[in-house]
Amino acid sequence: MNTAQLWPEQCEAAAGIRKQYGLDQAIGYLVGEKFANFVEAAREEPALQSQLPEFAARIKGVFTAQELAAWFEHARKVRSDMDLNDLYDEFDDPEERRWEAERGLRRMYKLEDAAKWLL
Repeated sequence: MNTAQLWPEQCEAAAGIRKQYGLDQAIGYLVGEKFANFVEAAREEPALQSQLPEFAARIKGVFTAQELAAWFEHARKVRSDMDLNDLYDEFDDPEERRWEAERGLRRMYKLEDAAKWLL
């Protein structure tokens, strides 16, 4: 099954995740992981680009605008609170620190791209 066929099932799975683990986990799964990756992949795949509006609309049917806005606000705060000193504490190797900092920036950009579709 390709990526284009998975997102309806992922939307349904988010409801179960919400019941079992809570709202934050459900939005993190569907928006922070699945949708953010889908948006990124859609840059290269026209077939995925055409599905973005429908996927976004489905997410808006699963979560309220207020829930999505609060989740993105929290995600932004967590990212902005990330201190580069934490990277120095966690990684001795300068290359690992650089890689982790770049990974954090890429993640932040992916979330902002997703937010453009959902907020």
